[in-house]
Amino acid sequence: MNLLNYIWQFEGVLSKETCERIIKAGLAVKKERALVGEMNKKTLTKKEESFLLKKRNSHVVWLNHPWIYELIHPYIHLANHNAGWNFEWSRTEEIQFTIYKPGQFYGWHTDSGDKPNTNLKSILTYGKIRKISTVVQLSDPSTYEGGLVQLDPRQQDPEKKKKRHILTASTKQGTITCFPSFVWHRATAISKGVRYSIPMWSLGLPYK
Repeated sequence: MNLLNYIWQFEGVLSKETCERIIKAGLAVKKERALVGEMNKKTLTKKEESFLLKKRNSHVVWLNHPWIYELIHPYIHLANHNAGWNFEWSRTEEIQFTIYKPGQFYGWHTDSGDKPNTNLKSILTYGKIRKISTVVQLSDPSTYEGGLVQLDPRQQDPEKKKKRHILTASTKQGTITCFPSFVWHRATAISKGVRYSIPMWSLGLPYK
């Protein structure tokens, strides 16, 4: 899918106090190791463990605070309109509060799969796909080094390309960055300090 805009940002729209409130909410919950795909939280095979170490290293907390949704949703709607995507979406998944410490990262990936959700236990997301990904920058960039959110809008895993076309999201505290969930993106490794962010995924029925 060719788009005029592959990223839409609202730079520094959340106050320092708001960011700190979200961080406080995230740190109040017990963190867990971040996984990818359908990996089982309790046991990983050696093959899965090896794959995970190369693909992703971070810790996450799951939040379902109505005030955070109410805070971020207007920006998602606005980005969807302003960027010209006009994707139909109906709800947003549980909020992921992510913690990146030195050496931690998330390699190139997309947030949407090639098929809609078929898990009957998730009735609210059944039959839907991720359409808009949103990343909220919670940390002051002066408190860490590395940890850049980068996008490559071309429709192939950037690791398989000799040349890349990189778009880098703003690191300004309180920035809300939105992009289509099928766009390849990554979070580069942290070299110093700690970075906090919240990724969110807005869902809708498959494209027609």
